[in-house]
Amino acid sequence: AKQNIIILTFKIHARIGSYSVEVWTKSGTYVDNIDLNGWTQVLSDTITGAGLGLTTQLPVFDSPVIISSGSRQAFYITLSTSGIKYTNGSTEGALYKSNDHIEFFEGVGYTSNPPSDGIMFSPRVFNGYILYYLGSG
Repeated sequence: AKQNIIILTFKIHARIGSYSVEVWTKSGTYVDNIDLNGWTQVLSDTITGAGLGLTTQLPVFDSPVIISSGSRQAFYITLSTSGIKYTNGSTEGALYKSNDHIEFFEGVGYTSNPPSDGIMFSPRVFNGYILYYLGSG
């Protein structure tokens, strides 16, 4: 983060249907830690996907995720079936987008939960929105 921010939830692109959704997070990056050990689950709920081209807002996290200026935070979003949409990236770990508050980097996708049990697809770019506000708690 370029400034102190508090992430409340995400909007994702998901196929039409009902899904169990989980969101996990950890300080730093996901590199060398894809088995979810040391990760914190911030959401476990059910959603109804709005369909292609439309966003589906996830419920607000159980605890907001506070990211201090200069820090990185990894997120893992998983649905009960393969309904989440993504974009193929160009380089895993490359800066994809930024603004005055936040930097967003390309990552990976996995075929299972936990990700260590699945096949990795790289690079991938999250399709959605990060709902946050400025602050430190």
